[in-house]
Amino acid sequence: MHKKEILQCKQIENHLSHYIELGEASIDEFVSKEKQQMVIDAYTENKESNLSQLKEMLPEISFSELKFVIAYILFTEQKK
Repeated sequence: MHKKEILQCKQIENHLSHYIELGEASIDEFVSKEKQQMVIDAYTENKESNLSQLKEMLPEISFSELKFVIAYILFTEQKK
């Protein structure tokens, strides 16, 4: 992948993450329920962890999936 394509992918991921956090995009279209639960469990137990640390704990989950699930967690916390 060229640098320009990588930047475009990151921009798309950032936009999707933003819309998931606003509740305007469904996380279910991007991350399986099983992976969502894995990330939610790891995040809940390790709230002080950053993305890299969570990625180390969950090597089978992509950074994009992590970002999307964390955006979803933030969305659900805002609704409370």
